Amino acid sequence: MYYAALNATIQDAKSTLGQELTIWRDAVGTAESDKERKAQRVKADDEGDDNEDEADE
Repeated sequence: MYYAALNATIQDAKSTLGQELTIWRDAVGTAESDKERKAQRVKADDEGDDNEDEADE
């Protein structure tokens, strides 16, 4: 009886922790994706500026 209750408690804790970690993973993943998109836009803008400088010469 003790081990059955202990097993149920551990499974509940594992499930709760998994749900909480999923929320954090999704939040961090979204933030990282936003950073990557911003970095790509900045890089593309910088490359575009280089081409304009060459055209002016």
